[in-house]
Formats: sequence, structure tokens, C-alpha cells
Amino acid sequence: MMKFELQLDKPDEMQPIYSALVIGGSYLLAGMIPLIPYLIIGDARTALKYSIIFTLCALFIFGILKSKVLRQPNALKAAFETMITGGVAAAAAFFIARLIPT
Repeated sequence: MMKFELQLDKPDEMQPIYSALVIGGSYLLAGMIPLIPYLIIGDARTALKYSIIFTLCALFIFGILKSKVLRQPNALKAAFETMITGGVAAAAAFFIARLIPT
């Protein structure tokens, strides 16, 4: 059916494994960005400030890369959209976590 009706070839059997490794590796690398200051700086409050800066810079860069991949005309707009959306999501997660009693 794939070949005759949809004009598609049979997918490579290794494709799911390759995709899983790329997605997992990307998630791991991107997830390390906000954690790097905590590994380097001893004071948690100072590390938090640097973590916020690193995260916002990374989101800005990811927004630019996303705009290039998707061939969006305004890379700066896409970068700010990604940075603001990710920043708001990170802030919401931070403040929700602060509500949980320890």
C-alpha cells in the first residue's frame, strides 16, 4: 500500500533508533545548559542568576536556528519569540516548584 497508493518507499529499519538517539542526545545536551552554572559555582543564588542568563541566551540562539531551518524571514523575531515563550515556561515551572512544600 505504501509503495502503490502513497508512492512511499519502505522506511529504513534503523531510522527509529537513529531518531531516538538524536532526540535523546539533543535533550540531554540542551538540558545541561541551565545546570552548568551549578556545577561550576558554589553559591546557589549566584548560580541561579547565571543559569537564567545561560538559558535565555540558549533559547535566543535556538530561536535563530529554528528560523533558519524553517526559512522564516525574520530570524530576530523568531529568536525573541522562542526566548520569551521558553522564559515564561521556565519561570512558571520555577514558581510552581516553589509552592511545593519541602
